[in-house]
Amino acid sequence: FFQEFPDKHHLKEILKDRQLELESAKMISVKIEKDILQQTIEYLGLDEADVKKLMKSFVDMDADNSGEVDVTEFLNYMGFNRTEFTYRLFEFLDQNGNGSLDFGEFLHSLGTYCLFGTREIVKMAFAFIDTNRNGYVIPNQVKNLLMMFYEVNPEDDPKLRKCFKFFKTKTTGKITLDEFVEMNLNYPSMLFPAFHLRDEMRRTFLGSRWWEQKLAKFAKVRQKLKEQKAVESVKRDSMVVVKSMASESKAKQSKNSLPPI
Repeated sequence: FFQEFPDKHHLKEILKDRQLELESAKMISVKIEKDILQQTIEYLGLDEADVKKLMKSFVDMDADNSGEVDVTEFLNYMGFNRTEFTYRLFEFLDQNGNGSLDFGEFLHSLGTYCLFGTREIVKMAFAFIDTNRNGYVIPNQVKNLLMMFYEVNPEDDPKLRKCFKFFKTKTTGKITLDEFVEMNLNYPSMLFPAFHLRDEMRRTFLGSRWWEQKLAKFAKVRQKLKEQKAVESVKRDSMVVVKSMASESKAKQSKNSLPPI
């Protein structure tokens, strides 16, 4: 009934094993952090000057000198108040979910959110309320989203009331992502806080022009890849046609070479 308490020798062995496990886990964690850091630097094409600027910003943000930045430090540095939306966004950017960003996660968060276009931000906002991943949301969930962004009841705000009314009257009760995107086009103020925070992150970290140039470069690369794929597709189709013609020609030659009966 009573478990036997381990002797001192056995206890030391247990503690030693646990210590090795902790050290191993720590080494894995450090490796992951280094991988994220290196991958982000390569992905964004950051040079030494860029990394130094971002490191200085990170150190300035880290008010308690812990080596990590929590949501309060991040928002204070950005000049934003803590709201349900800003907190949810920080959770979204926090890779390991420990409530703070190390330098690698910080760079990764910039490489994610600062490169978000309109559709990505709309999809993110949609995902915030489509918690069951149904592929649709209902008007009450949209109401909760607007309250998350603006911290007011949308039915009490003249501008938000029009937006919310659209969802209640123009949909069947189930709002798809495409309808949500259309809503953002008709009422761009709906998700303004999300776009405003992205723009401020760009301006604060490396500058808006830096990010605009990076986006333009990525767009050129995507277009080039698209063109290459189109050329490869034409080549494949041409090869299929050539092989088919060759096969037909061979069949005709074989038929013509048969001796008469």
